[in-house]
Parts: sequence; C-alpha cells; structure tokens
Amino acid sequence: MGAPGEGVHRKNLTRLCRAAITIAAALAGGAQAVADTPISAGPVVARIAGGEVVTRWAMPAIAVPEAVRPVGPNVFGTVALPVRAKPTSTRWAKVMRASLNQPGLDRMMEGAWTLSTEQAIGYVQASVNRTIRNGAQATNCSDDGYWAPAQETLARGLGDCFDVAIAKMEALRRLGIPDRDLYLTTGWFGAGAYAGARGRESVALLVRVGEHFWLLPEHSDRVYESGVGAPQFTPVVTYGVGMTWVHGKVLQIAALTPAPGAAAAPVVATGIVSGPVR
Repeated sequence: MGAPGEGVHRKNLTRLCRAAITIAAALAGGAQAVADTPISAGPVVARIAGGEVVTRWAMPAIAVPEAVRPVGPNVFGTVALPVRAKPTSTRWAKVMRASLNQPGLDRMMEGAWTLSTEQAIGYVQASVNRTIRNGAQATNCSDDGYWAPAQETLARGLGDCFDVAIAKMEALRRLGIPDRDLYLTTGWFGAGAYAGARGRESVALLVRVGEHFWLLPEHSDRVYESGVGAPQFTPVVTYGVGMTWVHGKVLQIAALTPAPGAAAAPVVATGIVSGPVR
C-alpha cells in the first residue's frame, strides 16, 4: 500500500507531463500546434506555490487574415498567449483606424522623414514625450475613459498614458510603419511582477522592426529593445491589430520539493506562469 496521497500525487505528475507536451508543442511549433489540440476553452491552470501555471491553452478564433496578422509579442522574457478580444481591444482597433490627416502631427514630424526606422522611433519617442505633458509621470498610469486622437492631444499639450501611446502610434503610422507592427502594452516597470514585487504601472507603445521589438514608455525618452540587457519591463496584456495577448513566463515544475541537503528533484513538466506569482 502506498503512502497517503501517493495516488493523487501520481495523477498530478501525469497531468503535468501531458501539459509539458502541449506547451512544448506551442513553443516549438507556434500557435497552430495548440490550435490543433482538442482542449477545452480558455486556460487550464494548476496552482503552484501561490501562482497560476498554465498547462494547456485553447486558441481563440482569430478573424484577422494571416497576411496582416501581427506577430505574437514574446517580449522581455515572456510568452504571449492569445485571448479573446476585450473591450480595450475594440478601443485600440478603433483608434488605429483614425485619419492621419492631422496638421499638428505633420508639424511635429517635420524632422523625421529622412531618418531610418530606428532613428524615427527615437525621434517620435522624444518628440511626443516633450510635447505632451503626462500628469501620471510620477505615479501609476490611469485611464480617464477617453482616448483622444493625436491632433487633439497635441493641441492640448496634456494627456494620460493612453493618449501619449496613441500619439506615438499615429506618428509612426504617418511615417509608414505598418499597423501590424504597432502594439499597445500594459505592465510594470522596474521590479518585475514575476519577481514577487510590482514596480510602476505603465502603458506603452510597442513597435516591431524586423525581428526586434522596441518599447516606448511614457515616463522616459529612452527606447528599450526587448532582449537587450536585463528586462526592465514586465508586460501583462498587449493589444495588436485584431488580437489580444496575456503574457506569462516559462516555468520548470519539479516533481518533489527535496529535503534539506538532498539532491534537487527532477523536472517533470514545463508550464507557463500567467500573471504575478505571490
């Protein structure tokens, strides 16, 4: 007769091993690998050390044609998991359809037309941050419920974090960067949420150039490249053309917690931590 709880423990290990296969397929083969897996709707999670570990993921229906579908923003050490559209997704899609015939935008962009893409991104970051006063620069970002077009925000010279990100998005669209390469991301700056401590809440524009992603935060003129140096930003939710993602981090799950002085437990599965681990 086995020890108390041994049967339950073995069942949990079996589930985690099956989960590892699903996650490995997703990481190796992309979204389609998970989309072809017959699983239930929404994430299936196991609670590990107070956090949530995603072991399976059901792909939502994606209406965006593949030719214009944005690339999944696996940025700053995270894995981006597609989810069904949220109200914010609809608002972002609406502002991305706004007219770019805005004289105030053209005046601000006068010095950017001959620059390379990377230089133009830096120009837009500095110009918008210098032109628009953001009342949340010393505090967490907030949303007043109204997302103003760049022309209106530039004329007022004042906007919240979302208005600042929208102005940068419209400026880069005006310079010819494709819609599919522009994202709105929300998360934490400074101490990462996955490290157990939150930093400053942030809303920023994320820009894809080739295989690289650049973050344009609202509180600094600096542009951050994902994958270069230690991650300074922990994304939580990101919005793109017709798509929304939540971010997680890959976590190795051990079979047992070893006793003090004992050898480390073997890793039996891989999952994705979704959201802060406390």
